Amino acid sequence: MKAVSQLNINEVLGERYRILAVLGHGGMSTVYLAEDLKLKGKKWAVKQSYYPSHDVLKFIKEAEILIKLNHSNLPHIVDYFPPVDGQSSFLVMDYIKGCTLSEIFNQLGRKLSWQKVVKYSVQLCDLFIYLHNYKPSPIIYRDLKPSNVMIDEQDCVRLIDFGIARNFEPVKTMDTIEIGTVGFAAPEQFEHKQTDQRTD
Repeated sequence: MKAVSQLNINEVLGERYRILAVLGHGGMSTVYLAEDLKLKGKKWAVKQSYYPSHDVLKFIKEAEILIKLNHSNLPHIVDYFPPVDGQSSFLVMDYIKGCTLSEIFNQLGRKLSWQKVVKYSVQLCDLFIYLHNYKPSPIIYRDLKPSNVMIDEQDCVRLIDFGIARNFEPVKTMDTIEIGTVGFAAPEQFEHKQTDQRTD
């Protein structure tokens, strides 16, 4: 797969979003901090991904899923740019100040107080109740792991990266592809089975 050609600092995306810094990398994507040239003082996170020409629908699906969602533990999508001629795609979303659980674990030696564990778990459960009861069809996240769970400045969970999320289809007996992170993904994701609410 072709590597993502990164945006340059001060480059302007869509004549509106000026790139200020790189926030992180993951797989075939890069996340940037950008300032809004229209809404002065407003900052966004811009996720850049590369999708081969035959996989453009994957990007559009992720964008459409996120745009429709409205939950306090999810980032909001405000703009997107589909890939053109095999180039990168972009999602413009809330800039969340904070750290991932993975980063927190590394800082604290994988230790969290039981109060924090309960607090974050309750928030995640509430979020997954929302996703799994979403109409017209439930959304299966399929990629729950510490690096995808951010804790913001208000000490609240924000679930990020819906790149492999899918709508549940009861008539199917298996997923289209096997995907997920080894060590975190449910066995069904690697056993040619259908992923459902229990997978998350």
